[in-house]
Amino acid sequence: MKTNDFSLKRIKLLIHRQWVLSAKSWRIAMIAATGINFAISLLILFTTQNPANTLQSFKVSMLITFSIMGAVFASEAFKELQEPNTSVTFLTLPASIFEKFLTAWLFTFPVYLILSYIVYRFSIVLLYVIAKSFFVVDFSVGSESWSSIGTLFFVGFIVHAVFFLGASWFKKLSFFKTLLVLFSISMLHNLWLYIWGRLLLPVNDLAEKEFAFNGIVISNPESIVWGLKIFMLVVAIMCLITAYFKLKEREG
Repeated sequence: MKTNDFSLKRIKLLIHRQWVLSAKSWRIAMIAATGINFAISLLILFTTQNPANTLQSFKVSMLITFSIMGAVFASEAFKELQEPNTSVTFLTLPASIFEKFLTAWLFTFPVYLILSYIVYRFSIVLLYVIAKSFFVVDFSVGSESWSSIGTLFFVGFIVHAVFFLGASWFKKLSFFKTLLVLFSISMLHNLWLYIWGRLLLPVNDLAEKEFAFNGIVISNPESIVWGLKIFMLVVAIMCLITAYFKLKEREG
């Protein structure tokens, strides 16, 4: 039975259903990823005896790991549609297409991002406590600034939107197919810039891969950064809109 009415109660039930289906795999993935990174960082800590560098490396590795995991989970947002035995159940759920779409987005972006950030912060504090117990530590982990948290959520939103679109667009291996599409777009983009750079602009030290464009002065780099952020935000929103209509097409 399908309905076009929007209901927060159904959203809550759908999120609970999604949690029941995915909690085990999420828990295993997060514990395994955190455990591996933590074990490697402990080994580096006691080998190099440099807590500051070890903690910084741990932060970077955890961010990369959870970003990749988030992209994978986003790519599996509509995994039920890929299997014949589960697609019927998903298609016949008593909920509108928008409710299913919104549930998948909420579950794979805000819920995942909040949980992963909690695990990320807890792991950092735990590693800091261990380092402080064995070595002289002259720094503190403190709390992340709001600008840093905002940047993490912004980047996460962009990455998630792209792979979320891949989840609704591709029927099989959506994560790897989305990566292939991104790689192809990146290669074409770089080739386009290179061709026009060679044709229109004088370039120095091409042999050393230093693209120094003569006569170009960037007077306001902050405006360029904000312009790029707005552009990426628009692209992400367009990806989400396209994902919704693609899901609607697949359900139709």
